[in-house]
Amino acid sequence: MLPYMFKYISANWTTLSTSDHGPYWQSLRKGVQGFAMNPSSISSQTLSQEKEAIAMTQKIQEQAAVNGGIVHPIDNIRHNTIRVVGRLCFGPDFNNETFVVGIDPFIYDIINIAALARFADAFPFTRYIPGLRGPFRKVAEIRDGIVSLVEPEITRYQSSKSPCTTCYLHFLLSNGYTMETIIFILFEMFVLSVDSTSTATTWALAFLIRNSEIQHKLFKEVSGGDEKRERVTVDQVSKMPYLQAVVSEVFRMKPIAPLAIPHKTVNDTTLTGLKIDKGTAVIINIYAVLRDPKVWDEPERFMPERFLNENALSDRMAMERSFIPFGAGRRICVGMDLGKLQVGLTLANLINSFEWLAADGDGPDMTDDFTIILRMKEPLVARIKARTNLGASLF
Repeated sequence: MLPYMFKYISANWTTLSTSDHGPYWQSLRKGVQGFAMNPSSISSQTLSQEKEAIAMTQKIQEQAAVNGGIVHPIDNIRHNTIRVVGRLCFGPDFNNETFVVGIDPFIYDIINIAALARFADAFPFTRYIPGLRGPFRKVAEIRDGIVSLVEPEITRYQSSKSPCTTCYLHFLLSNGYTMETIIFILFEMFVLSVDSTSTATTWALAFLIRNSEIQHKLFKEVSGGDEKRERVTVDQVSKMPYLQAVVSEVFRMKPIAPLAIPHKTVNDTTLTGLKIDKGTAVIINIYAVLRDPKVWDEPERFMPERFLNENALSDRMAMERSFIPFGAGRRICVGMDLGKLQVGLTLANLINSFEWLAADGDGPDMTDDFTIILRMKEPLVARIKARTNLGASLF
């Protein structure tokens, strides 16, 4: 039920998110869970994640030093996530900065072109009008660019004397998928991971800039006191309840895919008395569910405390049933746990290292830019103060 245009960057709809439920889809899903998202695969790169979080904060500090404290953090956060996903896909020795920098614009462009893809579906004749075929040519260019970046990494893996046997690429090659399918299954991993984690992190920073008391409370937790830690580790992140509450509240307020990936009914069914035929496209309004005033007290207010164990049991149960920012059911986001971990680790280190302030008097623009991802309309621009000591600043 995805746009026709997407067939060109999904190997004719043979990737995980574009294929119908069945044995083929189940095989791909098991491959992701058993290899790329296997707990041991994720835990094996903990040290690399922590080192890159520190490297990211250093790059942001360098950017601030030459711009009077002003930073645009999104690119550093995106590149950091690409490296994490790259190791899960290609193995722990993945270290190709040309790939990291090169794949990012293609991910960004595919998300941007989603709205045009829907337009082409609504008016199929536009595929054949020369003046309106620009988006299709753009997708073809993106497709060629993706192949030129991903295929060499596959070749490198195949020529390795000791290839990783726990990465996702090993599973795909071992199961005989075509080269085209492997390339775009791997690319899909980046599409589904990079925007979700980087966008959630920048939304989090924007909310914290606008809510200085919450930012201070979070800093007290992540730092363990009044001065910054040397670094925040993965193990420490899992033991920070207020950080987890902040991350959950960000996902509630700004769900990354507010209408989720389109579903399709596999049988004739009914919903609240309405007959729904087999094969009907079903769109779930996750955004509305996460702002339902019957479930969420003051749903328009950024309030991480709602996720702490201070509410009545009945209220907590209602919130747990309604908290579906990653979807639900069989096609719930397979990278949910990694996504929450990556956002938590990145955010914790950014808050530990810097105080985040508005770049101007108005504060960050919280306007949504909705394609299939709920991005910020204006990418976050902020002013930072380094937390070398309590209240100290390098800028």
